[in-house]
Amino acid sequence: MYMCMDSTQPAIAVIFYLAFVVFDSIFVMNLTLAVISEEFNIEEPPRSPTAALKKTPEKQSRLKPRIPLLYYIASHPLFSFFVMCAIFANTAVLSMDHYPMSDTMDADLEIINFALTCVFVAEMIMKVAGLGIHLYTRDKFNLFDAFVVLMGLLEMALSPPSFMSENQPKKGSVASLRSFRLLRVFKLARNWKSLRELLEMVGRALASIANFGVLLFIFIYIYALVGMQFFGNTMRFDSNGYPTPYNIYDYWSGTVPRLHFDTFLWSAITVFKIITTDNWNEDMYNVIRSSGMFAALYTISLIVFGNFIMMNLFLALLLDNFSSDDTDEEQAQTNVQKLVRNFTSTKIASTPLPIPGERRPGHDDHDEMGSKDHLPVSDANSHVVEPDESTNHSTRTFSLSRCESYF
Repeated sequence: MYMCMDSTQPAIAVIFYLAFVVFDSIFVMNLTLAVISEEFNIEEPPRSPTAALKKTPEKQSRLKPRIPLLYYIASHPLFSFFVMCAIFANTAVLSMDHYPMSDTMDADLEIINFALTCVFVAEMIMKVAGLGIHLYTRDKFNLFDAFVVLMGLLEMALSPPSFMSENQPKKGSVASLRSFRLLRVFKLARNWKSLRELLEMVGRALASIANFGVLLFIFIYIYALVGMQFFGNTMRFDSNGYPTPYNIYDYWSGTVPRLHFDTFLWSAITVFKIITTDNWNEDMYNVIRSSGMFAALYTISLIVFGNFIMMNLFLALLLDNFSSDDTDEEQAQTNVQKLVRNFTSTKIASTPLPIPGERRPGHDDHDEMGSKDHLPVSDANSHVVEPDESTNHSTRTFSLSRCESYF
């Protein structure tokens, strides 16, 4: 755009390029995503009415705890609030680690981290003792908490705090275990409903795009092999940027760009980089310089099929997974409402209709005489009981054929 502004009218060049970017990059690319998402939804088989109910998370079975007192303490809202405060404190302590740091502050942070680790260990022990191993392992969040606590204990065993041991090992040897402290933040998902639902949605999305990962691997594998066949050992340039002649003297003196097609590994990395559109035009120019203008068809086709179609298909899968949760919830609510309506209709249909001329106990003759005009039946073949318009009593119309379907 800047070169066009220098060579032609600047205002016209700015308007042209801005209109091109808005129309092509924003409108056309999103339209491609919408078309792929729509085709994906068409190909997807319709869900049965009970599928949404089956996909709802199962509630933990309410079996009898082994030690009710510990279970009551561990599940009490005040104790949960205390654990959440400990998690926030752990996050604050991790954010205070810096370099260089004084020995006093380092010792204080070690003491605080040791105290927080003891809190999390006590929480796990109370839950295991209160629920028992069987009930404790039924909850995935409990397993996650146990993993984080065990990693913290392993870190303390390999690198104990300074107030517990005089011979300190090198902290760099257990620096990787310290990263597991960051996982304690996800313990908030147990009491934070929106965060828990978001993590569950991300987990289901990752599980559902496994097949797409296989398809993407096959796509990169094929294009990497094709790139090796056409452009392998050809991208070597001299100091002026021209390709070196293919002979024993000048060929090996040429400079190879960082991304090339000489080996399968670098060929696959180059294909992946072009798919992500990370400065892909530079790779296209290198291919054109080494193999001619027709070599641009390789990179252009890779952008069209790899970025415009494959990546948009990936986004369509994510959008479908995130929208299916709301659809399943709405479908579940609709099914519950249908069950309530059917149950109400069944109760109404099971109400016995009064028969003209039948004497009901507890009613005098005056009521019996007044009930003769209550609900007359029009004929024997009629399936609908019509109210008598001569009376002032409003009577609801019932369909006998619909009533018989419930019995």
